[in-house]
Amino acid sequence: MKTQELLELAALDALGLLEEHERDEFDRAFRAAPPALQAQIRREQTRIAKDDTLLPEVDAPLGLKAKVLATWREAMTSRKWTLPPILPSSGVSPVWRMAAVGSLAAVIVMGVSFLYIKGEFERYSTMAHEIAKKEAEVKDFGPRLESDLFNVNVTKVHFVAVDNKSCKGEATLMFDTRPKIEGNRKTYAGQLHCRRFSPSPVDYKVVLLDKDGKLVPGASNEPMSVVGQFRVNAEEGSALNLRITITVEENHGVGGLAIVGPGEGTPILGKIML
Repeated sequence: MKTQELLELAALDALGLLEEHERDEFDRAFRAAPPALQAQIRREQTRIAKDDTLLPEVDAPLGLKAKVLATWREAMTSRKWTLPPILPSSGVSPVWRMAAVGSLAAVIVMGVSFLYIKGEFERYSTMAHEIAKKEAEVKDFGPRLESDLFNVNVTKVHFVAVDNKSCKGEATLMFDTRPKIEGNRKTYAGQLHCRRFSPSPVDYKVVLLDKDGKLVPGASNEPMSVVGQFRVNAEEGSALNLRITITVEENHGVGGLAIVGPGEGTPILGKIML
């Protein structure tokens, strides 16, 4: 008899559900089993015998305890065991047997279902965490953060404030050093991340600097060449992402960027030198 079959018969024997010929077959197989397997069978029978949830809730008739003890003593006297039996029986109602087998099957199905649901819950929880993480990254750093981080051609440069006492703002520019060339113009694309700039009802401007660190004039005799602008309000906070493009003539170089603050005289708050 295979080990699995022996364990199944042991479970039924512990519940008192074996017929006479089945019990004899189990006894012979048990005695022929190795000591380690016999010990395992006894432990499993003990566990099943102590599980009250497998039994129906009924009131025991008067005299049942004396009858059970008498049957047990008779069985112990007539049967020879290497180890004492847990719950020998002389046969039970088919209804009880079907109920016990059905209960065991239900417990197995519920256990498998629980493990499956637990695994699916953990999988979906992990997916939800990754989605939330991606959404937070996109909100805080823009949709191109990951591609920029792993692009060997992207360079990161930092904003340096002219006066740290008056300007607490911070900024970092990540831009691709490979320009897009159209005729005699070169266009560089970058992502500007800003934070801690003071709220203002008007825009901050991001403007070009020449190689000497001076403002590059804009078109139509404008004093500055603006490549981007942003506004900070107290409700949304000061963490911002700005996609900018820097276009220069082939015979003109670009030295960097400046962030110009609101106020009279368009003061330069700090520079980003490329």
